[in-house]
Amino acid sequence: MRRPADLRWIGEITKKQIGEDRRGPDHNEWLEAWAAVPGAPMGDWVHPDAYKNQELAVKVSRLMDGVGADGGASTLGKWLEALVLEGSVEASAAAIVLAARMVRDVKGSSDAALATKLNGEIRSARIIRLEDGTFSQTVRGKVFVRAEGQQRLDVLFVDPVLAAMDGVSKNLQELGVVLMDQSGELRKLLHEAGQPNGRRREVIWPLIWSTMRTIPTDTSLQILKEDLGGELTETVHVKTAAGQWAPVRSAFLGGRLVPQDGSRDGAFLIDPREHAQDDELLKEVGAVELPRSRASGFAAGRTERWYVEWVSSAKSLFLQNQTSKISPDKVEVEAPTLSSPALGSGRRHE
Repeated sequence: MRRPADLRWIGEITKKQIGEDRRGPDHNEWLEAWAAVPGAPMGDWVHPDAYKNQELAVKVSRLMDGVGADGGASTLGKWLEALVLEGSVEASAAAIVLAARMVRDVKGSSDAALATKLNGEIRSARIIRLEDGTFSQTVRGKVFVRAEGQQRLDVLFVDPVLAAMDGVSKNLQELGVVLMDQSGELRKLLHEAGQPNGRRREVIWPLIWSTMRTIPTDTSLQILKEDLGGELTETVHVKTAAGQWAPVRSAFLGGRLVPQDGSRDGAFLIDPREHAQDDELLKEVGAVELPRSRASGFAAGRTERWYVEWVSSAKSLFLQNQTSKISPDKVEVEAPTLSSPALGSGRRHE
């Protein structure tokens, strides 16, 4: 028996928290897998049996409230890190296998907020043993498996003995740690592009596009979705004919709206020389010839610059054609249909 103040625990992760009908991950299986790892510090943590049912978990929660070695509940990251305290390759492998399983389970949860929280805690765990014997979190674009003969100092590499162990490579991929080949290079550059202290967009994005041209389009697209997230028209940058690098949503393919030859509106034209080889991928990330309303953007309450300007112009035109004075605040502009080029109408809103 131990005093509550001497123990650590990961909080009340029972069906009471996730709801039986939410298809949340089975935390009991995580607890059992953790306890089965050789060398797991069972004496320092609340026993897995204490979480087996809601009644027990509630009792433990009352006992541990505001106490414990961490002053309260520990994160899943700290719980996973407890498995690698001895620093061995074998301990790191076991922790990686469990973390990858947890990430897969979290994907099956229909509670988006819970999934985001748990995923963040899992990925915060410093469980990947590196070549120098230290441990790192699973950072996409920063930690890699070294390719044979590769020499570079700008990324972290997994301990080669660990990477060669059965099943570890596959589980590392689940956590976003991949071989430092061209796909890995793309992930590394995307990671840098997202850092506030990284290279300027006019330096980093040419390198990103150059790298994407060396790998299949579907692979590039998948990596962009995984590593950038969000709406790709906002996160992917392209070069305009005016020489600036801008989000895809801010520029257009040459055609009916913006001349292909760049004779005018160069700031709104995706440079056909820079992106001569990128037509397929540009369209996959959302580049268009004419302004279009995007379902995902409207659903999230986002509007593109052209749409804000168009709404203002439509309101002005509508008011000019009215016989009686109407307050602009009373005019509502209907959004364009989501499957067609931007068209719409104004109407008085009572």
